[in-house]
This record gives sequence, C-alpha cells and structure tokens, in this order.
Amino acid sequence: MATFKQLVRFAVGDQTHYGELINTDGNKYTVQQFDGTPFDKLLLTDKTYTVTDVCYTSLATTLTQIS
Repeated sequence: MATFKQLVRFAVGDQTHYGELINTDGNKYTVQQFDGTPFDKLLLTDKTYTVTDVCYTSLATTLTQIS
C-alpha cells in the first residue's frame, strides 16, 4: 500500500516515473520517486529530483494492492 498527498508523473531523461510532489518553486518541482505504478505497486524510494514539468494524477489518496 502506498499513501500520498499529491501523486504526480514526471520524467528524468527518457524514463517516466510516479512520485510525491514535495515542493513547488516557480516552475521547478521537487518530487520523491516511487518505484512501480499505481496499477501494480508503488514503493516510495529515497530518490528526489527537481524537474520543470509534472503531470498531476486524479487517483485516490490511498491505493491498496489486491492479490
């Protein structure tokens, strides 16, 4: 299960990730990366990135994986 306040999708190089939006400063966004997707399993990592583009998602704030 992953819990988040503001789930966003962002790119680093040619890789797209999901992450928790931590901070917004003008047109710069700091996000903490999740491994996985909302459709299988999200695991919060210790990786953070500052990016200039994010896509907001409209998913519920808690996702539970059903096995």
